[in-house]
Amino acid sequence: MVSDITEAFVPKDIGPAVCNTGPYPIAFDSGMAAITPDARTMLDMLGKIARDCGGQIEIAGPNDRMTAVVQNYLEGRGVAPRNMARRTSDQTKSQVEITLR
Repeated sequence: MVSDITEAFVPKDIGPAVCNTGPYPIAFDSGMAAITPDARTMLDMLGKIARDCGGQIEIAGPNDRMTAVVQNYLEGRGVAPRNMARRTSDQTKSQVEITLR
């Protein structure tokens, strides 16, 4: 009767996923384009959200090098390149901001 127990505790309809759009700041060491361990954890979570929720990811950073590092990392986590756009922004200083659209 395991199936009866499973049916009793597994919700029939959990509804649509709740997808926060951000922005999510990804900090870099000052002047470097290397992903820190804390940033990896955040990017892994954002990669999963992006895959589950679909839509586009906007990657904004102070220079093209930093945004490329983030895009390459997310591609390695299964996010399709066609679902990402990069732009430079003077407002982000030594961090990259990710927004889900």
